[in-house]
Amino acid sequence: MYGGLLVRLLSSSLAAALMVGLAVGPASAAPIEDLLWPGRLVVGMLPTTDPAAVVNRIGDLALGSRPVPGMDAIVVDVPPESRLEAGERARAGAGIRFAQPDVRVTTGVVPGDAATAGSLDTSRVTAARTWGAGSPDTVVAVLGTGVSPAQGLPAERILPGRDFVDGDTDASDEDGHGTLVAGIIAGGGDSGVCGGCRVLPVRVQDDPGSGTGVDLSAGIVWAADQGARVIMVAGTADFFSYLMRDAVQYAQKKGALIIDAAGNTGTSQPQHPGTFPGVLTVASVDGAGRKSSNTNVNNGFYIEVAAADNLRVPGAAGADRYLAGSPASAAVVAGAAALAFSARPGATAAQVSDAIVAGAVPSPERHYDPPILDAADLMSRFGAADTVNPVVVSTGLTEGRISAEPITVDPMVTDDHGVARVAVLVDGVVVGERKTPWDQPIRVDAPADWSGSREITVRAYDHAGNVAEKSTTVRFDTVAPTVSIVSPVRGSIVRNPVDVVVTASPDTTRVLASGVAMTRAPGTDTWTATIRVPPGGGGLFSVDAYDEAGNIGSANFEGWADEQAPTATGISPAANTRVRGAVTTTISGVTDDVTGVAFAELWANGKRVGRDTTAPYSLKTAGGAYSGRLDLLWKLTDKAGNVRAYTRTVIADNAGPTVSITKAPKNRARVEGTVAVSVKASDAAGVARVELLVNGKVVAKDATAGYLLKVQVNKQSKTMKVQVRAYDKLGNVKSTTTRTLVPEVGFSRGRCGTG
Repeated sequence: MYGGLLVRLLSSSLAAALMVGLAVGPASAAPIEDLLWPGRLVVGMLPTTDPAAVVNRIGDLALGSRPVPGMDAIVVDVPPESRLEAGERARAGAGIRFAQPDVRVTTGVVPGDAATAGSLDTSRVTAARTWGAGSPDTVVAVLGTGVSPAQGLPAERILPGRDFVDGDTDASDEDGHGTLVAGIIAGGGDSGVCGGCRVLPVRVQDDPGSGTGVDLSAGIVWAADQGARVIMVAGTADFFSYLMRDAVQYAQKKGALIIDAAGNTGTSQPQHPGTFPGVLTVASVDGAGRKSSNTNVNNGFYIEVAAADNLRVPGAAGADRYLAGSPASAAVVAGAAALAFSARPGATAAQVSDAIVAGAVPSPERHYDPPILDAADLMSRFGAADTVNPVVVSTGLTEGRISAEPITVDPMVTDDHGVARVAVLVDGVVVGERKTPWDQPIRVDAPADWSGSREITVRAYDHAGNVAEKSTTVRFDTVAPTVSIVSPVRGSIVRNPVDVVVTASPDTTRVLASGVAMTRAPGTDTWTATIRVPPGGGGLFSVDAYDEAGNIGSANFEGWADEQAPTATGISPAANTRVRGAVTTTISGVTDDVTGVAFAELWANGKRVGRDTTAPYSLKTAGGAYSGRLDLLWKLTDKAGNVRAYTRTVIADNAGPTVSITKAPKNRARVEGTVAVSVKASDAAGVARVELLVNGKVVAKDATAGYLLKVQVNKQSKTMKVQVRAYDKLGNVKSTTTRTLVPEVGFSRGRCGTG
């Protein structure tokens, strides 16, 4: 493994630096204080070395010391600025294997998300559990924030643990992270992998972001001493630790398989203990097998397998929670390893680890990404013999189906221990396989311009190599029917609705004309329908003929269609205008975008006035004495026969004003001097003027209401025939009756003569 090479490189090139206090930093951007405990020196000794002698050599720089539980090492508290000198003092005597600062252990919590939750079946866990739910004799140690009972993880499945943070036997989980990890490993129901296994809680972090290499190392040793077959480490360290390496080697000699999360810290720095030989390091993938963003990048040379993350776990209070990041993925692998140990208790850690890697499914993205755990394959290697063939319940296809399109084969296949892969064959030739839970259904292409039958076979394999298959015959038809438009004739002008007649080849089962279903004449290849088409020219409608396979043959009608009548922008005279005599009316702005205007017709009060064929369209009504509402109706007709009507109402006024003399000499009266005539006149159109006529001649005019007209009698030489005439503003006239006035000519002159 690559982890061994890394350790050898570190042992040769960095040994001096590590022994004197790690003056050399890692290739990480983080400050060294964030990666180490500078005030804490770890000294590894031979079994015969006296710890007190080591502390005495450090002398006044030793602020306190304590043994590392279960290991030949001590922790000495020193001033941070004196760590190099303290390390040199410790190494000055015999029996010292190493002296280096303690390393920080972090997990890097990633929030879970129900909306994008992963699945245990990304690693075929459901199929793996068909070999059994695991044994209570199989113990999985969970090194993290501790473990507390939760829904699906009762107290009887949790062994007495150890707390290396507080130095007591209460390993309950104050944070919740470790409980979620344990729930994935050994929870009941569908949320846990090895529901029959037991969990050994080892608290080495007070929260996922804080832990020490000393506590983690002591926890690994203690878990191995308790007989844990699987030791799952949730946290990682950026710095190589001799103490941690010793702990891993100790546990491995005890027969434990150590599984480490690859880390969620977002750094490219290799993470420990994942780099150590024999440690199975786990990265994360999503439900499609793609590398998860929750896993550290660019450090995968020592990562040997991956599994899904963002998994649902029943929480301590009963509510579902989601655990994301590589600890969730490592928990899946730890649970699968526990299933294998349960099935074969005599298996070694190396056998289980090698089987996990050997049976893992290659990444669907990049060949150098870690493969993905296949728990069912693992159990086929460790479980009881499997001699039962899979069952192809259905190919997902209908016998005799006719198709013009590629066929998607999505069969229903079952097996007592899970299906490993499914192959699809066409006439005996394999055209595709589904090997992983995220593989898409297999597509069988339809041959171009071909009609005939093919045998589609679904062949299923289980993990033991047992095979079953089932075949379905499918007919492919990619030859389209033919169709021709008989009526209307190509290039003609049509008007809605349009009667369409077509002929289609005998294999046609359905014909649509612009989406309207056509009717087949019995015993013929003729189809008819009545449709509506859009106005304008060009391709007005299409006809599509379908055969049973869904192939489509089409024909297009090219021509002109006009269902829009002409339009106009105005009519004169204006609405409610008063008019007199014969009325000239004009309709203006007349257009027709398709076939053009044929003529315009005018009706007046329901009687046809006439037709005009040349723009601008204008006609005159007949004159007359009629007065009142005059309804004008223009009808515009285009060359396709479409008609649009416009109306206009005006007022016909052919009656003169009402006029009367209100004050004047009476008929036959004798008059002299100036005669004044007072007149009253009115008209709806307005009075233009009134005139006074004497013997047929206008002698006075007035245009202002309260009309007063005067005439000098001495200018008249004979009897005066007096009449008043009134004009309205349209030119209509009305006159009063005539009255006779007799001038007193002689008397007037005589009086003038007498003065």
